Amino acid sequence: MALADNKSAADVMTSETLKDLAIVLVNLIRKNATIDWTKREKVRIKMRALVKATLKRFGYPPDLEKIATENILKQAELLADARSDSGRLLSLLTDVRKLYRG
Repeated sequence: MALADNKSAADVMTSETLKDLAIVLVNLIRKNATIDWTKREKVRIKMRALVKATLKRFGYPPDLEKIATENILKQAELLADARSDSGRLLSLLTDVRKLYRG
């Protein structure tokens, strides 16, 4: 997990706080992610700012905040790609099923 990789964060913040922070970040990204957010720079900039502000609000140590922000956004992109791939696979399977029914 991107948050716990920072030793400073693990030393200063409790595991419960890190867990709460992770939940808030996941919800924040889900709420603000648009269909093509990984390809639109304005949306990426907004997402980066929201993540940084959330880290600060939770008292995340500033020494590796930039790295944590980038790791969080990378994880979000991987999740978006996986969802996109699974959506395409589901669509393909639906099309194949229709072909065999027809």
